[in-house]
Amino acid sequence: MQAVSFPGIAPGHTQEGPFSTPYNRLPSNGVPMPTPQPELFPPLLPGITREILHDPALVSVSAKHIRCRGKKFNLVTPFAGKKFCFSDYMRGIRRLPLEKAHAVWYDNSNDPKFHKKLQKTLEENFDSWILLQDRNKAHTVESTDQYAYISYRCHRIYRELYLKQICHSVGLCVNIEDDVEIPKGTWEKLTSILELYPEVGTAVGACRSRRMKDRPLCHPMAWHFERVESIGPVPTVKVRIPAPIIEKPLGLEMIGASHMGCWFTRTPLIKKIGMNYDVDGLRAQDMCWGYQLNQAGIRMAVDWSVKAKHFGKRDGVKTSV
Repeated sequence: MQAVSFPGIAPGHTQEGPFSTPYNRLPSNGVPMPTPQPELFPPLLPGITREILHDPALVSVSAKHIRCRGKKFNLVTPFAGKKFCFSDYMRGIRRLPLEKAHAVWYDNSNDPKFHKKLQKTLEENFDSWILLQDRNKAHTVESTDQYAYISYRCHRIYRELYLKQICHSVGLCVNIEDDVEIPKGTWEKLTSILELYPEVGTAVGACRSRRMKDRPLCHPMAWHFERVESIGPVPTVKVRIPAPIIEKPLGLEMIGASHMGCWFTRTPLIKKIGMNYDVDGLRAQDMCWGYQLNQAGIRMAVDWSVKAKHFGKRDGVKTSV
């Protein structure tokens, strides 16, 4: 394939395909690519041990049928046993070109019946897949209000998936969370962004937060950053997150960070940036990704017309925003 120049990157960069830009030199602004950070454990609360948060020994490959050759994207989903919205999730997944997918599914449900259902679904819908099983306790907003630990568990799971389990030879990673239904046209719209704008490394759809109990107050998960650097003998950097970006009816917008519920990212960036947790005071997988992506001179874009449904369950009632 003919190589073309890549805007925003130092001379010498080439793009071998719409999703396979190597990103292996300094961007034109001279800021080096971020270095993957070492693992940091948050302070432990009473009754919560590091083993509960994540014990690598409890993660295993349950089943696999891997044929990455010729595939166009990794389809990545961690499952926490949310049976109440699995059919909604799959309705969205079937809107993707599954014949081009290598599925990487991670089961943290601790539910043997649900695990069998996941394996059967993989066998029926994909010809290339891997199913991982995590026997640690799941932490979700349905089971706990300790959001810091939910965020940390998500980080550890995504780190396992993206650094160890995906096919890195496949040019694109598509992350769809287990409580999200993507709308028709998601694939066409988000892949078009990556094809048309090579300076964009991650494209996402619009997805609202479900942590807030009042539906009218649920905001879209999209933010900009404010970076504050102190002046003195010991320079420090602190990043603040202002109010969420106002949701638009449609259009494309460059943003600082967003969710991972409907997340399309060029695979070569995964190893270059890493899956980090604590960066300049930010402690969330999705926030750190967007922040480090922008710091490296690569952009994140949201397509407001791709409006994903985000499901939850409160007091036994299924909800969506």
